[in-house]
Amino acid sequence: MKTSSKNLLLRTAAIVCAAAPLYFSSATSEAAERTFRMESYGVRPGADSLSVRIDRALRSIRASLKKGDRAVVKFQRGTYRFRPDESVVRELYISNHDQPVQHPTAFCIEAWENITVDGSGAEFLCTGRMLPFAISKSRNVTLRHLSIDFDVPH
Repeated sequence: MKTSSKNLLLRTAAIVCAAAPLYFSSATSEAAERTFRMESYGVRPGADSLSVRIDRALRSIRASLKKGDRAVVKFQRGTYRFRPDESVVRELYISNHDQPVQHPTAFCIEAWENITVDGSGAEFLCTGRMLPFAISKSRNVTLRHLSIDFDVPH
């Protein structure tokens, strides 16, 4: 092989190697991380019917996502009070429990993939007999920067 042919071959290989990351990154960059501020959906410390508002917000958020997108659901710092009479009720079968199958639930994450709940230091305070979170049929769920407590523990 002549020197000019070798140089051409090396330059072509270098261009292909340099362009490959651009091609593969554009093919996978369709998925994005999107942040959703819950106050935009009426979910704020002190608001009533928080569970219903959160449930409605999650449906809206899911409808706006593209396949593969990662959702970050961000709360304001503060205390969020959840009550059984203002919660969503789900039929759940919990092992080692002799409770009814209908459970008042503060926050339901059902059939989600790639979601992060970021509390920004918020406290989720539950009243009465209820589940703070129910996560089912989901993958890659992260809960961070929040605390969960009950005003009267059972």
